Amino acid sequence: MTIYANEGGLSKEDLIDYTPTICVGVLSYNHEKYITQCLKGIVQQTGNFKLKVIICDDCSSDNTIEIIEKFIECQSNSTVNFTVIKNENNIGVSKNLGQCVRLCKEADYFAFCEGDDYWIPVDKLQTQMEFLINNPRCSICFNSIIIYYENEKRYELYQTHQQLQQTIYTTKDLVLSNFIGNFSCCFYNAKFIKFLENQLFDNLFTVDWMFNIVYSEFGDIGYINKPMSIYRKHSNGIWSSMNLANQAHKLIQYIDEYNKFLNYRHDAEFTKYRNKCLCDTNCESFQLVIVDDVFPHPISSFRYQEFLSYLQAFDSVKIFTSGASVKCLGNQSIDDLIINFKREYPDFTNNIEKYNNRTFQNMKCNLLYFVFLSNAYTYLRSAEVRQIPFVFTLYPGGAFALNNPSSDAKLRRVVSSPYFRRVIVTQKITYDYLINNKFCTPEQIEYLFGVVTPLDRLKKDCICKIHYGFEKDRLDICFVAHRYTAHGEDKGYDVFIKVAKLLFYKYNNVYFHVVGSFNDQIIDVSTIKDRITFYGVQQQEWFDEFYRDKDIILSPNISGRIFAGSFDGFPTASCTDAGLRKVAIFCTDPLNLNNCNFIEGEEIVIIEYDVDNIIEKLSYYYDHPDKLRGVCEKGYAKIRDNYSYEKQIRPRIDLITKELKGI
Repeated sequence: MTIYANEGGLSKEDLIDYTPTICVGVLSYNHEKYITQCLKGIVQQTGNFKLKVIICDDCSSDNTIEIIEKFIECQSNSTVNFTVIKNENNIGVSKNLGQCVRLCKEADYFAFCEGDDYWIPVDKLQTQMEFLINNPRCSICFNSIIIYYENEKRYELYQTHQQLQQTIYTTKDLVLSNFIGNFSCCFYNAKFIKFLENQLFDNLFTVDWMFNIVYSEFGDIGYINKPMSIYRKHSNGIWSSMNLANQAHKLIQYIDEYNKFLNYRHDAEFTKYRNKCLCDTNCESFQLVIVDDVFPHPISSFRYQEFLSYLQAFDSVKIFTSGASVKCLGNQSIDDLIINFKREYPDFTNNIEKYNNRTFQNMKCNLLYFVFLSNAYTYLRSAEVRQIPFVFTLYPGGAFALNNPSSDAKLRRVVSSPYFRRVIVTQKITYDYLINNKFCTPEQIEYLFGVVTPLDRLKKDCICKIHYGFEKDRLDICFVAHRYTAHGEDKGYDVFIKVAKLLFYKYNNVYFHVVGSFNDQIIDVSTIKDRITFYGVQQQEWFDEFYRDKDIILSPNISGRIFAGSFDGFPTASCTDAGLRKVAIFCTDPLNLNNCNFIEGEEIVIIEYDVDNIIEKLSYYYDHPDKLRGVCEKGYAKIRDNYSYEKQIRPRIDLITKELKGI
């Protein structure tokens, strides 16, 4: 749906020689007891306008239609123009509303009075029309209402309206709280009817709240603090006949439908309102709840694929994401990332939301899951208070380091929790560290070398690859990483630049490419500026074309530079991504993490954290492009095997399934 710019309606000058038309839509169904009072309140309206009344009766089974026709016969001397639509079959509230709205499109303004409500003062329409004229940025206005509790024969001012403090409200305000609450108090600028989509009435249960949300996207909402309409509550009313719990359940259903229809433009507000409704229905219950600080950022592709696989594998999964670390990956906000995910995966709209402590505390779940020590430690107390068992993946980074007192204390606290069940480790050194330092028993550890890799990337054949020495005569070397230190020392960016400067003078056909949060100001590259290119942070789909003609990814990373004991996984995710595009991986391995997972010199090239060693290795493959292409091809095949669904995702699903069965 398109959001249109605010456009003013009629001005005071327009009214000098022009009498506007106001169309009042009456929605009736089995309202024989109330329809006369409703119509009397309409025809008594006075002011500078022509009045048309369109009555849409949805196949009433009582005497509503006969009463309407008799009432109109008695208005023969009236200037009011009547149109009566008698549905031969019951078409439902939404479609009946839709046909009524469409019949109002030739008017200047329109309003509704539901068949069991009625208006009080004779100047209601004139007052509301003048409000819109004086507030041209508003597409809607509404007046305060009086509720009549028919069973108790009691009138009461609608307290929600009495608590409103402003005159002008926005769409977001209305999504957060349905403060209008009734059709019969509303008045609209009719010029926006032509922009309404048929789906609004044909595919949704659209009543006042949803209709007003959509209409308010054309302009602001004005409030007139004057009671001018009666909202009748009686046992036959569709909504008022429900108890609070059933109303909350229905609201949750509508919220989900409305949020999707509006393409998640107001997702944060809908989610907040949805959570409020959940509190009224006790809480939601899930098999698995994941709490994370980055998901669903697509740059963290291993999380993206892993969590998506859990959503697809298990019946009920909830992901709470704080977004605390997304700033490290670019400028997108966690709210925007959540919206993008919901648009791409509408089936999982209700399975992800921004972390909210109140909502988290109210939900029920069988098992919690985290990636990284930092997340497990952050939410450990909540797991223990709620007595929820948990599993986590202990990746390098994320507060985990070797022989670091602070990291050890956090790790010891997490694994000593009575609710700790299993830990997944991805490096042999991590497994040994946990065993040797008596953090865990072997039965508590699942060792899965590598990292979850997007399945679409594993399935994609790398065709049309352009290799140095075959389809081209230049060698292209990449450095791809996020910068976590001043000069990217932990990733070896300083070493990469030193290597680039030496190769620049040694060969005239070697070019350098830097992707990530680096630029030509981090380290001076003026002497090689003609042969180095910076690309900034990029999304995953961008790399397919980028890597097509690149030959080597150079990753001279080193442990302990971010904090004592810190280290990267082997190989890094950036290296794996490049390898899946048939780019040869040249990386350091100071902690011997390879552990024979890749054949050195055939599937990967292990370099030392030493400029001379790196130059020597690169020069060898510069002189032997056939060997370099072999590393590209064989490395590509090994990554597809090591990081396959069966070796990465399936064991994780099996582990979680086993833990769920044991609860």
